[in-house]
Amino acid sequence: WDLQRRALEQTYRVVTVDLRGHGDSDDAVSGDYRAEAIGGDVCAVIDTLVGQRCIIAGHSLGGMAVLAALDRRPDLLEHQVAGVALVNTAASAVVSGLGGGTIAAGIGFLRERVRSTRVGRALYGGLDDEGLPRGNDLATLVTRALGVGADSPEEAVRQVRRLVLDSRPHVSGALWRTVGTLDQVRVARGITVPTLIIAGALDRLLPVHHSRRLAEM
Repeated sequence: WDLQRRALEQTYRVVTVDLRGHGDSDDAVSGDYRAEAIGGDVCAVIDTLVGQRCIIAGHSLGGMAVLAALDRRPDLLEHQVAGVALVNTAASAVVSGLGGGTIAAGIGFLRERVRSTRVGRALYGGLDDEGLPRGNDLATLVTRALGVGADSPEEAVRQVRRLVLDSRPHVSGALWRTVGTLDQVRVARGITVPTLIIAGALDRLLPVHHSRRLAEM
């Protein structure tokens, strides 16, 4: 959300959240990465905005975290949440069937696990003296093919490589189990505030049919 934040905070107060086990947030002390726990974290942040209505936006797992928060606290829709934005995310059946989208999703999750191991980091180029992803031909090929698209600028490739190298494999494994059993259809159907759904047609991990289902809900 870096670029979006820079643009929006010129006009609005913007709060960006690193979910547990992500970015600058610590791992879950309890080891709990279920949707209920992640949703509780989002609720806790919203509760700090006393007296202010907000729009909550989530991409991918972040969108699932938004729905999990509304599942825990439907009252937020009455008093604190004025709108919702769900970007390339899903409410259920994140991995289902045997279609091409499902295969791509499975490869994507496996990729995250492999690239977070020592072997994966070595293959992926490792870090240079400044802590930035070195990259190599294989890393560039894999990132462009499965991460950001063949025509993406090199800066986008570097940013995704960095995020992958910083990821924590035990967190990815726990969240894989969470999203694999997720069912938030009832919650999505219960949203009563204006909701914007955005889908990138080339997303390999959460193909556009997930967003179309959300829109129908």
